[in-house]
Amino acid sequence: MTTTTRRKTKSGTTRPTRRGSSRRASKRTGAKGPADTIVLPAFLHPRRLAWTALVLTTAVVAVMFILIPATSWLELRSDVDSRQTEFDRLEVETARLEQRVVDLQTDREIERLARSEYNLVYPNEEAYAVLPPPPKNTSSSDIRE
Repeated sequence: MTTTTRRKTKSGTTRPTRRGSSRRASKRTGAKGPADTIVLPAFLHPRRLAWTALVLTTAVVAVMFILIPATSWLELRSDVDSRQTEFDRLEVETARLEQRVVDLQTDREIERLARSEYNLVYPNEEAYAVLPPPPKNTSSSDIRE
């Protein structure tokens, strides 16, 4: 059986309070009740748990919406840099090949290639080839063991 008492508030009015219904009332009045048997540690208080859950949820959401896209962006930026390097290399190669096309359209370049790569000559010209010297004969005394 619980009894009610009147408690004075800060504004000076009184309001009914059940004895043993809260830890504050039981400490003041010395009553023994359910609040005296179950005492939660401060970190398990429902309000503190709610704030902790809110902070952790906010942190997880921040990681999902900030950190993960940031790492993806950095990977994409690195990929763009490598692609830009490859693009620059290909531009240089294209310019070189375009110049080669222009050169191959001249008679002078065609003649140079025909003479150097295909050993072609004009009529009434003779082509000579210079051969390397033959290898020296090695005797068994020249070979060192």
